[in-house]
Amino acid sequence: EFGPSSGRLDLDSENIALSFPKVYRNLLDFDALKAQLRWELMDESFELRSGPIIAHAQEGPIRGLFRLRQPLGEGAGSPQMDLMVGLRDSHPSYRSKYLPYALNKDLLSWLETSIGDGVVNEGAFLWRGSLAKDGVDYRTVQLFFDVSDTELQYDARWPALEKVDALVVIDDAEVALTTSNARIFDTPVTRAEVAVAQLPDRGLTLTLDAQTRGRAGDGLQLVNESTLRDMVGGAFTQWQLSGVLETNLRLVLDLSGGGRKPDVEVKTVWRDIDVEAPELGLVVNGVNGELS
Repeated sequence: EFGPSSGRLDLDSENIALSFPKVYRNLLDFDALKAQLRWELMDESFELRSGPIIAHAQEGPIRGLFRLRQPLGEGAGSPQMDLMVGLRDSHPSYRSKYLPYALNKDLLSWLETSIGDGVVNEGAFLWRGSLAKDGVDYRTVQLFFDVSDTELQYDARWPALEKVDALVVIDDAEVALTTSNARIFDTPVTRAEVAVAQLPDRGLTLTLDAQTRGRAGDGLQLVNESTLRDMVGGAFTQWQLSGVLETNLRLVLDLSGGGRKPDVEVKTVWRDIDVEAPELGLVVNGVNGELS
């Protein structure tokens, strides 16, 4: 349906790809897609908008909405776009398809490598505002992923959080993740919060706050298999612990490649822990107390 100043196009296609060159470097390809597109030519702008988009691709079932406004005439402003995409029953490996290249490069690198296998129960992407290269202050980019049974490799120098059920929210240059169901080794994580943000005096920075309660041997393994080992000079590599250990861990890590040393705070509560240090010929049983 076409007229001199408006029209409508009904799409019902298989093996179709959509191009958003100001947002994604690659085409968004779909196995099937249905949508109704309407266009309208006005005195000062051209507008293209969709009704509900229903699609299916390798990453699963997808729903979306789209609106593009192109100003006409010199000095009329930059093009504006609203793009909303939702998916469910997917896999974290497909997240890169919906990460726009306009995001901070260090943040993109972290997002592409930090989330491992698992299930994306639901996910969504939103772009609203300017498409201009210098229009970062005039747009918002948001994503969220509801993930389960996944792995969060937040930093290669530290053991990953495993079997994570979490909500991951990306708001422009910031990331927030909260979970009350995860594990470090065999120890349950009762709560963990991860935040990634661009700080003026530090660059891209990750902050992790986690509380755990589990095997004391896992706490010792965390020391020996992270940068904590360098901080203590490998003093505990031969030690053995058994019993229950409660830990509050706070990390502040540099993700910008600036080489800044991590800030680490560890507070522990020891409950009937047996300690064996073979190199010292030391055996101590039933240790209770707090150690920071």
